[in-house]
Amino acid sequence: MKKRILVAQNDKKTQDELVILLSPAYEVISPNDGLEALEIVTASDIHLDLVITDLELPRLTGLDLMKGVRKVDEWLPFIIVTGENRNVSIIIEAINLTTSGYLKRPFHPSELLKRVKRVLEERINPSRWMHPITRYTLTEINGYFSRRISLYDIACSLETSQENLCRLFQRDCHITPVRYIEKLRIRSAMRLLKNDEYSVEEVARLTGFSDLSQFKKTFKKYAGMSPEEFRLQKKGEEDEADLFFQDKLSQPITTKKS
Repeated sequence: MKKRILVAQNDKKTQDELVILLSPAYEVISPNDGLEALEIVTASDIHLDLVITDLELPRLTGLDLMKGVRKVDEWLPFIIVTGENRNVSIIIEAINLTTSGYLKRPFHPSELLKRVKRVLEERINPSRWMHPITRYTLTEINGYFSRRISLYDIACSLETSQENLCRLFQRDCHITPVRYIEKLRIRSAMRLLKNDEYSVEEVARLTGFSDLSQFKKTFKKYAGMSPEEFRLQKKGEEDEADLFFQDKLSQPITTKKS
C-alpha cells in the first residue's frame, strides 16, 4: 500500500508540480486551502503519513495548520516547503511544532524526494525519530559538554520552556538531560585519566566540572571508585576503560540510606 501524503501550497502551480512529482510513488491528497487541509488531517477516518505544507496558505497559515494538527496528533511529520523569506522566530516556531524538514524554493526535485523518503523511513522505525528540540539539545550538549551548559539557555534559544525541553529529551532518549551530561563528562574523564599528563584537577576542569569535590562525587557515583583509584587500575588500558565505562553506566544508580 502506498504511503499517503497531503500537499498544501500557497501557489497552485507549485502544488500541482509537487503532486506530479510525488504521485508515482505515493498517494497524494491535494486540498484547496489551509482549512480544508486541517479538516482532512484531523478527520478520524483518513490516515496520513506525511504533510507537506507552505508557511502561508489560503484561509489558514501553515503554522496554524500544524498547531491544529498537534492538538490531535503529536507525531504526524511535516515538511515545510516555502518560497517566502521568513525570520528565525518563525522557523523556530515551526521546529517546536515538530517539523521534519524545511525547504526553500527553488530546490531540486531529488532534494525533496530524498527528504520525503527519509522522513517516511523514520516514521516506520520510530526508535530513530526524535523531536527537533531533542535533536538540537543533543547537538548542543555533545558539542559543549566540557563547558558550562545551561538547559535554560538552550530552551530559551528554542523559545520553549526548560520543563518542556527536559520532558521531550527524557521521552526520546530515556534519560534526563542532566544525567546524559554527567555520563558524557565522566566518559571523557575516564579517557583523560589514563594519561598522566593531566592531574585530577585538570581532568575535572577539562570535562566541565568547576568544582573538584563535585567531580569526585559524580565520578564515584558512576564508576564506583575515586578518579585516583580508577587511574591506578585502568592506566594504559584504552579499550578496557571504554568497556568498563559502558558496563558501569548500564547499571542502575542506587542511593544508600543512612
